[in-house]
Amino acid sequence: MFVLAQIGVLKLRTGSGIEEVPVFDTSDVSQDFLRVQTAAGTGALALVDPEQADIPELRVMTSSGVRSVKKSLSSYEFYDGFEASSVDSSWSTEEMTGQTSYEVSSNRAFSGSQSVRIYMDDDEMSGDDENAALRRYFDQPRERRFSVMVYDEGTSEQWIASVSNSNVSSGLQALEWGQSSDYTYRDGGSFNSTGKSRTTGWRKFEFVADGTETRFLIDGDVVHTSTAYGTFDSITIGSFWGVNDWGYYDDVKVERL
Repeated sequence: MFVLAQIGVLKLRTGSGIEEVPVFDTSDVSQDFLRVQTAAGTGALALVDPEQADIPELRVMTSSGVRSVKKSLSSYEFYDGFEASSVDSSWSTEEMTGQTSYEVSSNRAFSGSQSVRIYMDDDEMSGDDENAALRRYFDQPRERRFSVMVYDEGTSEQWIASVSNSNVSSGLQALEWGQSSDYTYRDGGSFNSTGKSRTTGWRKFEFVADGTETRFLIDGDVVHTSTAYGTFDSITIGSFWGVNDWGYYDDVKVERL
């Protein structure tokens, strides 16, 4: 399975300011990628969002001369493999008062050596609106693919991954596990069965918004198609109902279609 792990960031000055360029681990990357040396080792250059960046191409001096590197090398707009020492500041926390924790952990990992785990002590709360979630906002709704690896421990604690569109008041578009023997989805209203049985271990939750509709997938299988909106401007992982356990997530990706 092809997985990129981010090992550093390069900063380039352009006419519109500083562009940040992530450096990814290249154990499975084609030799056609430009290789760069960082403190963490050798990596491949890729732009966070080539469509938005003010860089038509990169011209870099290599051992064989000047090389032109096109922006299309990377399909990623956002990637987090949670390999840093703490949760990246690009995430916003959604939480209520109580014992809540967001931390990187080596207890479990789908790729690399770490994942992120989220916790809320529901015993300290009252009511049913306790939030323990990480949310990543984008500047405008867009057609994208959002995928994340989730770890199902077989418990009854309720965890989700979801997308939302601030311009549409149709509620969550979410995939969820913990409340039944099947994985469930929410498309603005109550949760419904996907017809896909839960299994312990890492599962891939995915949302593909193509401008017209949003497809929900689990491990590559489409489990629901929503026409409520075909773009999203935020992604969320965690829980909105109060939990007394850790929820593990890894390899969050937002990719251009």
